[in-house]
Amino acid sequence: MTISTLVYTLVTAAAGIPLLVLAAALLGVVTGLQRRVTGGILGPVVTHLTWSLGMLFLLPVVLDAAG
Repeated sequence: MTISTLVYTLVTAAAGIPLLVLAAALLGVVTGLQRRVTGGILGPVVTHLTWSLGMLFLLPVVLDAAG
């Protein structure tokens, strides 16, 4: 879990957005723990898809309403 979270965070750091790096670290830890607990990949995949789709569709709405 530690190595995959570190790699995921470092790859995301290439974008140069500190908040995105923090989100990547948190998502990496959560999905790593899910993988360890369930022993499968379905839980982490669903979590990652939910997060990614939320950022894709909900974040613009939230940012538009705030601005």
